[in-house]
Amino acid sequence: MSDFEPVIEHMGSNGTVFSCETKDLSTVVRVNNQWINDPIAIGADYMEFGAWHSMEIRETLKSFQGYDTIEYEMVEK
Repeated sequence: MSDFEPVIEHMGSNGTVFSCETKDLSTVVRVNNQWINDPIAIGADYMEFGAWHSMEIRETLKSFQGYDTIEYEMVEK
């Protein structure tokens, strides 16, 4: 694996882990939910990540491209 150094990391209530090298999510967001089989729980974690980022991180940024520009990559740790 590459020299991935997450700047932000968030674990959803159902266990999905989101990590990204940039606070503005301009690089790929890595998603690890390999042990979750319930698509509703996974979807809830994605929504929680977006809300967490919006309330905790976005307000500290000088610019942000928008949530529709995020690229996700499924990974296994």
